This record gives sequence, structure tokens and C-alpha cells, in this order.
Amino acid sequence: MFAFTAVNLTKLFPIDLQKGNLVAVSFGRFNLVDLIDEPFFAGYGTERFFNIAQIGPLTVLRQVPLVTNLASVAYVRGGEPFISFALMDPNDHSTNSGLSDLFADGVTFAPGINFPAKYFGKTAKHTVGGAITTKKYTPFDAIRQAILPGPPINPIQPRAGSWSVNYTFRQYIVERDKPDGWGFFGQVSFADQATSPITTFFDVGLGGNGLFARRQGDEFGIAYAYTDLSNVLKDNLDLLLQGRRLRVEHQVEVFYNLHLTPWLQLTGDLQILRPNRPMADMAIVPGGRLRVVF
Repeated sequence: MFAFTAVNLTKLFPIDLQKGNLVAVSFGRFNLVDLIDEPFFAGYGTERFFNIAQIGPLTVLRQVPLVTNLASVAYVRGGEPFISFALMDPNDHSTNSGLSDLFADGVTFAPGINFPAKYFGKTAKHTVGGAITTKKYTPFDAIRQAILPGPPINPIQPRAGSWSVNYTFRQYIVERDKPDGWGFFGQVSFADQATSPITTFFDVGLGGNGLFARRQGDEFGIAYAYTDLSNVLKDNLDLLLQGRRLRVEHQVEVFYNLHLTPWLQLTGDLQILRPNRPMADMAIVPGGRLRVVF
């Protein structure tokens, strides 16, 4: 199978280019992981941490698909996005164009705002965002009606809408130049208990580049992530699990990305996970990645 994951167009409307102020309008097909520009932890979602839990708030997975069609507008102030707003198809279109049934199941709205700051003479940034969708989902409390024998007590009706909110903070500890250095980051997010599988998520960690003076280009990261499922989902799955209630997932990950040459990077990674399933044992997962830039 062959698919294009990103085909899009961006038009810039200058306001005051000397100050770095402009409006950016984009539309087309996007891989949303590629849009996560976070020097401490995301690396565009493909260059640093292996586990997606460290890349972005997992609570948005119900409202925001991986690959979809969207239109967005962003006000860029001082060379960085300040306020943004995206309107997207809530369905994933990784293997099709999505044009024939565009917005057939509703629409997702995703606003965001960034607040730059300085603490202890170092650059920091606060981000508040969210996602609201009109797509219909079957509420988790309908699971009980599907499990119990006999006809359902009430007709099962999909419910329109689901939401999530998130907050992200970054703070440089060592700042040589922008975006050269490393620092602390943290994310907190919450979502709709009735329709979102993941409703509570937070992570904290250190990341960036140049941990060692002689290896300024190398990137590194260490982080802990906490992922909890909807209480409504867990309550209604208890009938299937026979009292083995789903639990919080804990995950720790550490990686080091060695820049062997400007075009060749070798990454070593280690994850320790305690899964949501109560019968599953703790897992230790080593990993590696070789990246060729051309």
C-alpha cells in the first residue's frame, strides 16, 4: 500500500516582518505528529522519544486523528506562533484521501495559545490548548447493556461530541542559543469521561541537546508519563474483566541520540512500562534507531 501522509499549502501574510509578526494560513492533508515542534521532547515526533506518550497529550486521540485534512490559521508574534485555530476532519485518512467524505462525520475544532516567558534569565513557554469534536461516539456506559443478556434497558444512541484540554510548560536550564540547549518540560491533560478512553495524562522530563560540552549536536531525554483511562470505561469493563479493574499505566523512557555525522544519527532507547491491564507484567523494552538525513 502506498499513501501520501502530507500534502498541504501555507500562505504567509506579513504584518511587521522586522518584529516577526505575521499571519499563517494553511490547508491540505497533514500528518499531525509531524507538526509537533518541541525541541525538548518531540523533535517533530520522529527524532527523539520512541513512545508517543512523551510526544503529545494522549487525551486528544479521540478528537484528533493521526492523518487528516484540515485548515488552520495562526498569528505569529516575534517569530513564534501566539494564537492558532485549526478546523479538521475528525476521521483518520492514513490510507485514503478523505476528500469524497470530507467532514461526513462532523468536525474537530482545535484552538491553542502560547505565552512566552523568562524565569531565572532563561526562556520558558506556557501553552494551553484543546480539541472539541462534533463526531458521534457510543458512550462507554452502553457497554454494560451490550454485555448483559436480554434486550437493552434503553436504546443505545451514539452521543455527539467529545473534548480534551491540555497544558504544556517548557523551561530552559542550559540555553546557549535558540533552540540550542536543554531543559525541563511537563504536560497535563484531561478529557471527556463518557467517550474518551484516555482521560488523565501527565508527563515530566528533561530533554534537549548538548548535554556534554564536546557533543553539542547530540540529543537526549528522560521522562516519566502517567496515563489513566476513563472511570466510566473501567466501571463498565469490570463485567468483562471479572473484577480485574484496569489500572494506571506508568512509563519511564530514556534515550540518547548520537550524531555520528551531520547526516547519520544513531539512537539508543530504553523504556520501562507498567501497562493498564492488571494481568500484564512490567515490561522492559530496549530499542534503537538509525536515521539517515538526505
